[in-house]
Amino acid sequence: GTVIGSGPPAGAGSEERALRHAECSLAIMCEITGGRCVAVTGMRALLQNMESLVARMAPAVALNFVHAGRVAENLVVPSNTHLRRRLLFTRQLAGFTAGVWPIPEVFNVGASTDKLPPRDAHPTLYFSLAEAEVPVFPSGFPVDKYDVEQCGLNALLLQTHSSNACWQVSPPLLDRKGELKKGEPCGYLKLNTTTNCVSLYLLPYNYPALLHLVNQLLKLPPAAKLTPPRTWLVDMERYCNSLPACYLAPLKTSLRRLNIAPRCVPTLPEGGLAFAAANYLKRVKQQARAELEMQM
Repeated sequence: GTVIGSGPPAGAGSEERALRHAECSLAIMCEITGGRCVAVTGMRALLQNMESLVARMAPAVALNFVHAGRVAENLVVPSNTHLRRRLLFTRQLAGFTAGVWPIPEVFNVGASTDKLPPRDAHPTLYFSLAEAEVPVFPSGFPVDKYDVEQCGLNALLLQTHSSNACWQVSPPLLDRKGELKKGEPCGYLKLNTTTNCVSLYLLPYNYPALLHLVNQLLKLPPAAKLTPPRTWLVDMERYCNSLPACYLAPLKTSLRRLNIAPRCVPTLPEGGLAFAAANYLKRVKQQARAELEMQM
């Protein structure tokens, strides 16, 4: 039989079956990268799997979704196991950006970090089923939008959908005691009821607080954009201090697009890494680039 990493299409019948880890080492790698390993024994199933593979040949990253929060009695929430390694298609969609806002690491990387801790291969986002209003940022502010592959999220959000509602997502973060907790919202999930497609919108960490600050400043005379009041600067500094360092550079650029003084956001080299960690990251990038060039 032919082994293909893909999801099993409907109607393939007995001409294919999913392979277990013990049967094929490729099954583990397919699962880790967001696919599945299928043994095909007939031409009909082979063609259907090839068609499925072509449809999935788009730039994508794997992401873990984990439900956190209370669930209404009438809702059926899929197991978190079934929401692991879901693909985000990273093609740029009309009217939105892609790749501006990061998903923060579980650990906090700052100027005192001398080495990078171990990390999971795929980022994780907690999602809540409590409905929230869709945030409206001023025109020109970047909002990353990614389509999520069909999974249990689609049926789940269809059960809870109402107009102009979204479901916030938050990253897991380690607190000072080293315990994992749910961080502040960094985006939201939204369902398109026409296509039944779920999209992930990524924004700055704790975007409700930032949106409040931006709206406060825009209500003032235009000159306040370049010379914000002292009280506003204090609140903005407090907000920036609560951010993972990886957000500071894109936030500074995004505020500049709104003609808001970017000096209110501190500048940190290499995402705020210490000298030793920045050098280590630089060497890893150079090594990865060299290995890629050798394979080409």
